[in-house]
Amino acid sequence: MCRSFRHNYDPFTGGKLYRSDPVGHSKGLNRFAENVKFGQERRPGMFKGMALVDRKGSTLEALNIDATTGTFWREGSLDKAIMEINGHNYDPFTGGKLYRSDPVGHSKGLNRFAENVKFGQERRPGMFKGMALVDRKGSTLEALNIDATTGTFWREGSLDKAIMEINGHNYDPFTGGKLYRSDPVGHSKGLNRFAENVKFGQERRPGMFKGMALVDRKGSTLEALNIDATTGTFWREGSLDKAIMEINGHNYDPFTGGKLYRSDPVGHSKGLNRFAENVKFGQERRPGMFKGMALVDRKGSTLEALNIDATTGTFWREGSLDKAIMEINGLGKWPLIVSMRQRRKMDDPTKFEVDTQYFFFAIELLKIKKNQRVSLKKQGAAPVRAMRVDDRWNRTHNDLEALNLFVDSRENTMNSVLRAFGMNVIRKPLGTKAITRRMAEISTNFDTRYSVFETAAHITTLYIIFSTDPSSFRIDKVEFTINFIAAAKKKGMRIDHVHSDIVPHTELFQYMLAINEKRKKDSNLKNTIFLYIEPDEGKHHDELKLFERRFCIVTQHLKMENATQLAYKKVMMENVLLKLNIKGGGHNYNVKPEIFAYNAPLDGEKKMIMGYDVAHPTGPSRAEKMADTLPDPSVVGFSFNGGVSPDSFIGDYHFQQPTKERVHDDVLNVRMKWMLLTFETRRGVLPPLIIVVRDGISDGQYSQGMDELAALREAAREYAVSKERTDKIRKLPDPHYNPNFIFVVATKRHHKRIYVENGKSHDNMPAMSVVDDTITNPSLLEFFLQSHTPLQGMAKATKYTVLKDDIGTTSDAMQSLMGALCFEHQVSMNAISIPEPVYQSDEWAKRGATNVRKFKEIFLKGSPFEKGFTYEDLGNKLSYWNSSLDKVRVNA
Repeated sequence: MCRSFRHNYDPFTGGKLYRSDPVGHSKGLNRFAENVKFGQERRPGMFKGMALVDRKGSTLEALNIDATTGTFWREGSLDKAIMEINGHNYDPFTGGKLYRSDPVGHSKGLNRFAENVKFGQERRPGMFKGMALVDRKGSTLEALNIDATTGTFWREGSLDKAIMEINGHNYDPFTGGKLYRSDPVGHSKGLNRFAENVKFGQERRPGMFKGMALVDRKGSTLEALNIDATTGTFWREGSLDKAIMEINGHNYDPFTGGKLYRSDPVGHSKGLNRFAENVKFGQERRPGMFKGMALVDRKGSTLEALNIDATTGTFWREGSLDKAIMEINGLGKWPLIVSMRQRRKMDDPTKFEVDTQYFFFAIELLKIKKNQRVSLKKQGAAPVRAMRVDDRWNRTHNDLEALNLFVDSRENTMNSVLRAFGMNVIRKPLGTKAITRRMAEISTNFDTRYSVFETAAHITTLYIIFSTDPSSFRIDKVEFTINFIAAAKKKGMRIDHVHSDIVPHTELFQYMLAINEKRKKDSNLKNTIFLYIEPDEGKHHDELKLFERRFCIVTQHLKMENATQLAYKKVMMENVLLKLNIKGGGHNYNVKPEIFAYNAPLDGEKKMIMGYDVAHPTGPSRAEKMADTLPDPSVVGFSFNGGVSPDSFIGDYHFQQPTKERVHDDVLNVRMKWMLLTFETRRGVLPPLIIVVRDGISDGQYSQGMDELAALREAAREYAVSKERTDKIRKLPDPHYNPNFIFVVATKRHHKRIYVENGKSHDNMPAMSVVDDTITNPSLLEFFLQSHTPLQGMAKATKYTVLKDDIGTTSDAMQSLMGALCFEHQVSMNAISIPEPVYQSDEWAKRGATNVRKFKEIFLKGSPFEKGFTYEDLGNKLSYWNSSLDKVRVNA
């Protein structure tokens, strides 16, 4: 009976059976046994026997079954069992050696009996045990031979980390193949000697990106090591309260006994402490505080409270946490941090119970742990300066040496591990050849200062609004207005009416509301632009853009400091007018690609070029997840050549479920139909060729790109026979419409750097340089194009990968077309680093994310979206496609 159910038992006397494991036994295991201390194990079993019973007057035999558990000596060597009984665990090695192990600590990555030494190694105590023949009173006996020893082992962990430690380099690994420099020696003293302290409790640490890439080398596909130097910003490890004080501009030096005294990092470099009072005898008095913890009763709960006490002299006034703590910080209060916990419902794990538990934590008890990256939005210090070309070359070379991957090591210490696997890493970087393509032709010959715009805008009313009295910035309001209008008219722009006024930002909403109401009756306000000028510290750009969508009034933001220079800096005035003309519905200049892009499929006004990209929000907090409200969306930015000219790009943004790089099919469907409707309205025809330039997907996501292309194809066919097309532009359904597609991935999110050797130094490639072999994927049409000249530092060429081409475009034509699209920015007289539809879609996605944030901040008072509110509702409020600005490039 047991065998029919695949159960195996070992029989014992007294009718007992205990579970065995023939399958696991070959591996030294019994999957049904529970290991207990002292070399023992517990196994489930049963008792079976027979008993005579009386059943309705008849004597019958009955089977008697009872579950039981037995304790056994675990199978294995006797000496190992004896050591375990005595609390010792050892790993056996050849030659009769045993070295101490730590099963308890191993789960935490530790061996409490091992001594860490340099070079990724550790020492562990052990013993030698063997047998020897000895003579005892004339008899030959076997004797146990025991001798203490110590062994040196490679410390368990990743190989690359050990290799770097051998070379004196320590790095902390992060996702995405990034490593940042750590300092185990300085860490014990609270230091990282390789980190640069910056403001706001943050630090910058040098690091590297390491990865692999498939490359073509003399006709063979090889794996190449990809190394690039980088820098990361982190929260500085330490106490949370100290970080908060530093963020708010307060620094204190800690002393024993819980005391803090005011320091002055800014004045220290000049030998000063601005907070100290000089007294006699070379002494000074500094304000400070004593901080400690005390148990207090709060609504029946015992909590830890921060205890502040003044000592003597000019110190902090005595007070409680609720009243006086950090009064000099200007914070008023230092509240307890509240943590909320809700239980999941048993019947529905996706929802939470209504009752909530709250936990209070004093800030003084909280610590900032190491290796916490600071998001770009929260980095308070100035951006990292671009690295000089030679500096990046040297840093990358040093990082590569730190990995110690070379078999041809200069110190003749070959990497035996890689050699054993037949791997050979060559020290010399891959060499390749680049070609420099001809630049696209610009109708203004790269300088629009002395020529009129290709299509000048007609602005019916221009509002020039100052947030404060411009005279304090030496600007005469009337003179500024006259000069600005004169400069615009020289460019061919037509401005019918001008209003100049002073409107504080607190009155901005009501002022624009009044214009919106007046526009319903006044035809002079049909094409209105609102130029808002405020000092640099104003920072109300995001509010202005939200109000732009709210009232459908095109806006332009200008810093007061820049406005003061417009009269004598022609380049700055030109930049402002380039944006103004585009926002007014004009077109600044035409772009003509080089001859290779002029073949029949790629030429003419009939092709539609579109780009799209996704911007993701920061992840919702646990409290926001528990609240079961609508999280902030991911924003998909779209851009296409649907403007006044065949090479004039406009766009919009759409909202979808957060943190999904794959754009939803329904989003692609409705947006493709919107773009085709706008394109056909402008050009009068359906495009026979649609070129899609996609940003944001990596090599491993190319299949997602093909799925998105399938959704775009289906949307194009559906549009051609849609009722909306017939109703809006009076075109008959076209069931045969099936446009050709070219799908290109254009991204700078890679880590390949291309250097030009110039003797002993290294330079950037010239603008419009292309590399299409050696470092490219040999199975795809792929190339690297550096279209721009960097203002400083090292340029990064954009990688272009053609995933689908229905018409068989040549590599020359594709390179020329992508290069020409880099000249279509219209608000710059130079080429940008990525094609305009990609650049613009990224800006649209950022604009959508910013408008969501400001909408919640201003109109919802920082609260989450109300229950039942959907992303479609949000799009109706904030997107441009259903507004009067749907065909205007408002994000110039």
